[in-house]
Amino acid sequence: MKFLEAMEFINSRNQAGMVLGLETITDLLKRLGNPERDLTFIHIAGTNGKGSVGAYISSVLTKAGYLVGRYVSPTIFEYCERIQIQTGHTISYISEQSVGEKTEQIQKAVWAMEMENQPLPTAFEIETAMAFLEFKEQKCDYVVLEVGLGGIEDATNVIQNVVLSVLTSISRDHMHVLGNTIEEITEKKAGIIKPMVDVVCYDYSEYEEGRAIQKVIDETCWRQKSNCVKVDFGKLKDVEYSLDKTVFTYDGVMYETSLLGENQPKNAALAIEAAECLRRKGLAITTEAVIAGVKETEWKGRFSVVSREPLVIVDGAHNEDAAKSLAKSLKLYFGDKKVTFLVGVFKDKEYEKILRITSPYAKKVYAIETEGNRRALPSGELARVAAKYVEEVVDAKTVSNGLSMAMKEDDVIVAFGSLSFLEKVYWFFA
Repeated sequence: MKFLEAMEFINSRNQAGMVLGLETITDLLKRLGNPERDLTFIHIAGTNGKGSVGAYISSVLTKAGYLVGRYVSPTIFEYCERIQIQTGHTISYISEQSVGEKTEQIQKAVWAMEMENQPLPTAFEIETAMAFLEFKEQKCDYVVLEVGLGGIEDATNVIQNVVLSVLTSISRDHMHVLGNTIEEITEKKAGIIKPMVDVVCYDYSEYEEGRAIQKVIDETCWRQKSNCVKVDFGKLKDVEYSLDKTVFTYDGVMYETSLLGENQPKNAALAIEAAECLRRKGLAITTEAVIAGVKETEWKGRFSVVSREPLVIVDGAHNEDAAKSLAKSLKLYFGDKKVTFLVGVFKDKEYEKILRITSPYAKKVYAIETEGNRRALPSGELARVAAKYVEEVVDAKTVSNGLSMAMKEDDVIVAFGSLSFLEKVYWFFA
């Protein structure tokens, strides 16, 4: 099967939308010989920070000499980006040829399921199965696996060979699916915790809602007889932020990362504690490997600089918690200086909250919409809402139009919102 044929088949299953539950993915994987049973996983759930933490952990493992598979979503640049193989200094994506071969194998299993009148897999379930097949073929030592949505009923939670569960920042998002309270949302995400498997998580007890999150996680760990390691953010010291790098010490050791934003020291600390847990399990991870792994971590689209003159920063802030983090970063890096925003979001996001939180740092907003994406919020509606909070708002329609206008007027532009449009910002400066 050719790559384009594979894309056509996968896209045809996108019409099924999002279906949570493990029955269908279990059936599909069984028909494929259960490739996931030959793999060992680090499983990551959370609302924000999954990608950054996963990138740190993968980088550390490769510096320790392991071959690592990494499954991420959503992607920014290309389809194959979601299935990665990392070793040494190299990050490679699944090849288009392999996508075609794996999809052809999966398609035969799907046809058999259809003949037997069984529920058919969604696009995400097909892609998850494809990732497992690729990681098995590549003989990965470990797989860093990001949850797609929630946790307990997410297709990735079909796995059993988990060496470590990781919970990143948890907040309100996808409430129409995960629940209306923070306790319900946390229960879904904590559903990745397996019996007697160690858990590393944020220390949520610093704020009131966080204590409710921590209570759910602690209760889940108690039921599963799982040891829970909470990151001690009190060990984070001497943090220095610049637009070139972030430097900090954690537990007395100095680290440096090229990832920017107020939240990156916490995400790195979570990965450092994850590495320590893996070391206690017998993995040969030295302190030098952790330091080098953190330093060489790459993860684009998260408060990333794409141009210096003018200064253009992109960030995937697409929910309330991420918007708060972006606002803190803007204050941290630019103080009282107001900057120009280029914003595009999906219509199922709480875009008014996002704009309200970030608006104190904006002097002008260019509203855009992701072309060809049915989930995109029309730029006119986004501009109408933005005008409630920012005096100068322009309905720019497209990324190129918005950037062209903004660059004539300002020397600092922050493009943020749904990750789907950030690729066009990168290509604009390519």
